Amino acid sequence: MQTGEAESTLIDRTIERRFNFLLISRAARSIGIVYVTLSLPLYLLYLGIPVSIIGTLLLLMVLFSVAISLLSGMLGDRIGYRYSLLIGEVPMLIATFILFHYNTIIPIEIATVIGGIGGTPGGLRGVFAPGLNALIARNWPESGERVKKMGRVMAVGAFSAFGGAVLLYSHGYLVSIMGAAEAFRMLYLSSFLLGLLSFASLVFIKERKAAKKKHGIIDRKSGKYTLKVILSNIVNGSGVGFSIALLPAWIELRFGVPPSTVGLMFTFSYVATAVSSLMATRRIDILRSPVWTASLSRIMQGVVMMAVAFSPSLLIVASLYIARSAAAGFGAPIRTAINVKGVSDSNFGIASSAQGMAVRSSTGTSAISGYLMEYSLPIPMEIGGVLQLLGGLVYYRLMRRDNR
Repeated sequence: MQTGEAESTLIDRTIERRFNFLLISRAARSIGIVYVTLSLPLYLLYLGIPVSIIGTLLLLMVLFSVAISLLSGMLGDRIGYRYSLLIGEVPMLIATFILFHYNTIIPIEIATVIGGIGGTPGGLRGVFAPGLNALIARNWPESGERVKKMGRVMAVGAFSAFGGAVLLYSHGYLVSIMGAAEAFRMLYLSSFLLGLLSFASLVFIKERKAAKKKHGIIDRKSGKYTLKVILSNIVNGSGVGFSIALLPAWIELRFGVPPSTVGLMFTFSYVATAVSSLMATRRIDILRSPVWTASLSRIMQGVVMMAVAFSPSLLIVASLYIARSAAAGFGAPIRTAINVKGVSDSNFGIASSAQGMAVRSSTGTSAISGYLMEYSLPIPMEIGGVLQLLGGLVYYRLMRRDNR
């Protein structure tokens, strides 16, 4: 074996071994951030903040998160995507520390905005961060292997999100010991410690060396492909903002159940996401049309949320949402691989950040959703479902020619 081949083999083996540190990071991050994402609207409601104001806070959080994401993506193309991931952990650490340390409204609202911790409480909420898609794309050039690696990351993240839901469920037991507000805060301390573990794990991951970008933002071909993903993400993300971002608060307002019950429902949904993500890694080789499969998963999510809008009982809502989570888990790793397939190596960071930015910024419709909830609870769910359905159709229309 020649020296170059031996070095390449050694690098490949090191990357594979260090992949476990990425899994540890996503597991810890998912537990912590999912608890915060689920509990934060409920905590703010408990503090007496109207749901319309909560939606506005989440909009401001989205804008701040988008700025951090874009900055991390551009830096990642120049200094490495591992550093993008490390930078992305810092706002969450600051925010969870504030939520634990302070019990007054203004610091809590600041933490909501700067942390990037609000938003959609799906099973994959803790998985994605600036630089993740780009790192996996760089370390595993083959598309099928990217799907498998991303599927494993998503499965670990979704199974771990189960822990975040369990933390919220445990709130019901802690209330009798220390009161509702103090129980929220002590569990935010757990999220802070989990964030530290996630940060420490990222230090040990390995990134394949590549030529760093010295100038420019994105080449024309990569930009054209990324724009197609962005357009579909805007439509779908708007639907997610309407129907999912405030779903824990919507459930409490609709059915009058405690936070522990909300946590139980999301616990089962995260298991469904994890199992379906693993299934995607095993079935990718036999899919005739990955683009259609990824699009269909979004269409199904939209149909389910339209049904949720008028469901008469929490049991039906929970069953439907679990089905939606399964569809999301199956389609996400396939779609992630497709989204960087037409992007050049030196533009993975800015492309994946821009794609994620489109999703995050469009979920700012949660601000409108909060106001609509004060008028009619079913309306934001219905609008969100329709937009997610359209998002799936748009994705298929835009991406099918480049991915035959």
